[in-house]
Amino acid sequence: MKYVLIIFLFLPLAKAQVNLLQSDANTRWLNLEDEHFQIIFPDYLEHKAHFTLNLLQYYRKTVAKTYQTHADKISVVLRPQMNQPNGFVTLAPRRSEWFHHASLTPLIGSLNFLQALAVHEYRHVIQFDAMKDENLLYPYYFFGEAALGFFINFVMPDWYFEGDATWAETAYSDAGRGRSPRFSARLKALLKSQEIPKYDDLIAGDFTNSIPNLY
Repeated sequence: MKYVLIIFLFLPLAKAQVNLLQSDANTRWLNLEDEHFQIIFPDYLEHKAHFTLNLLQYYRKTVAKTYQTHADKISVVLRPQMNQPNGFVTLAPRRSEWFHHASLTPLIGSLNFLQALAVHEYRHVIQFDAMKDENLLYPYYFFGEAALGFFINFVMPDWYFEGDATWAETAYSDAGRGRSPRFSARLKALLKSQEIPKYDDLIAGDFTNSIPNLY
């Protein structure tokens, strides 16, 4: 029993981008779904919901191709009441949340933000399900998504998940961060200054060294 408790205690550390902030309690939520996706959205974003579903349907097979797998049905929550565009995929419960208040952001180059998320975040869905079906089949079978979220950190290094998703975002679209000089400019500046940061320091920063955050 104590090992199950440890897994649940460390689960929030599995994916640092998870955001637990809440939406307006007065929001009226609707849903739109097919056999692969459920889009959950505020009632005033119906057009965006249809657009999102179409994007995911278009990219579904392409994004999964290199893993030679297909993901189980996933819920995608559109949450526009956030001032910083972002997105994440997490487990227990398994879902993806997309924060957007505009269609364009310089953080991803020239891509439409929902298009970028359709590739990048769905790539994370594929990663999780590929791990569940191969390396982590038995922990998932016995302990469910909580164990999967915990043990993924031992199977793959932290940099793999974001690096692979950013590669997919670049390879499977007509833009993406891999084609944007803005994305690598800070790291390039550090390397030219003979500063070679650790991955965790570059992403999250640290208190002793002023490292520019790539986001």
